Amino acid sequence: MKRKDENEQGTADKGWLKRRKMEYHIPQLQHKAASDVENQVVSRVQKMGSHIRNCVNAVPNNYKLNLRLSELFSEISKLYKECPLNDTDSWRSYTYTVISGRFRYLDFEVKDTTESLKRLQKVKGFGAKVIAQCKEYFATNTCQIIREFNKDPMRRGVRNMIKIWGIGPKKGAELVKLGYSTIEKIRQALACRKLLLEKNALVGVQYYEDFQEKMSRDEAQQIGQIISNACWEQYPDAEVSIMGSFRRGNDSCGDVDILIVHEKFNFTTPPGAIDELVECLRRRGHISDHLTHVNKKNYNIDRSSHLPTSQMYMGVFISPITKGKKRRIDIKFYPYRERAFATLYFTGNAHFNRSMRLWANKQRRMILDDHGLYKQDNFGKVLKHERVEAKSEKVVFDVLNLVYREPRQRDSFDAVIEKGSSKLEFIENSKKLYS
Repeated sequence: MKRKDENEQGTADKGWLKRRKMEYHIPQLQHKAASDVENQVVSRVQKMGSHIRNCVNAVPNNYKLNLRLSELFSEISKLYKECPLNDTDSWRSYTYTVISGRFRYLDFEVKDTTESLKRLQKVKGFGAKVIAQCKEYFATNTCQIIREFNKDPMRRGVRNMIKIWGIGPKKGAELVKLGYSTIEKIRQALACRKLLLEKNALVGVQYYEDFQEKMSRDEAQQIGQIISNACWEQYPDAEVSIMGSFRRGNDSCGDVDILIVHEKFNFTTPPGAIDELVECLRRRGHISDHLTHVNKKNYNIDRSSHLPTSQMYMGVFISPITKGKKRRIDIKFYPYRERAFATLYFTGNAHFNRSMRLWANKQRRMILDDHGLYKQDNFGKVLKHERVEAKSEKVVFDVLNLVYREPRQRDSFDAVIEKGSSKLEFIENSKKLYS
């Protein structure tokens, strides 16, 4: 929700981002900027020759078989993400997500024919293993890898554990090895004091079912309105927006992600603003639990003014629609000059963001994040003083020479489109990565 109207401009231009370097397909296996990821696979790929092929439309297709295959590989990606057992699973989840999105942009319909599958094999990312999985799907309407995941007790247990908010893959695997493979077993062990978990994980256990259930857009909007009203009492001219899947137009949301900016606070944010807002919401019975510390330093400090820059909070909100239901919320307060970059970043989706950051880094020699767009010198050093000023998201797209994409269009890695192109040019030579 916004007090000030923002006109988002779109464009009918069509085109595809040209990718010439394989860094575009590096997964973020560790907590570091996507553009900084380095591994041996990338080094090998960089040494290969490239055979460029145009295979993709600038707009999503409506081919039914392609959409079904997209859903299949999206499910496989989700399984690797939710049931990770080794370091390569995150990479596989990422690559299958890219493949899933790519099916929706192909300029032909994939059919169960030798000619069609040979044509598909020419598209980057569709190696022997993926082609075999397509054939299997055509024959059985499913895929062996999905059956294996569903039968594997270890993977099923890890999936159950990491669905608990506050528990990651490593801790989830530890719990399964200790014999805790379901939420019921976790609750029994906690009741008998046989198991100890950190505070956030305990909250995740308590509201396990609620956090798994997605809320309607209406409920997300009502939560956003409550937070907005409380914010405006202290900062009447603040712009308060709901980000994430809500802004992308999804019918349901897993949580509510709120972004606040205020024109008066251009370089910093008011000290304690988030804590005051959260306390106000708590007193009025809207917040039940904190997932970040309140009255702690949940913000970064500007070195020159010693005032906070961005501030953030995560917590549990009591549903205004369904009695007793609890919902996850994130609230962020950013300096006004960063609003375009924060809006872009927190709209998502994650793969679209990664693609934009890699494009900025590899094609424009710039660093893009939620705070700004910066130039780099010849040695890769970020020039903080050479920061691009942007009053809207469209300016960021223009500077990067990308077609502006409406929030609902930011659905995949390949939705990032270079101006003046008609198709995305894929590099053929990386098929082994997917085989």
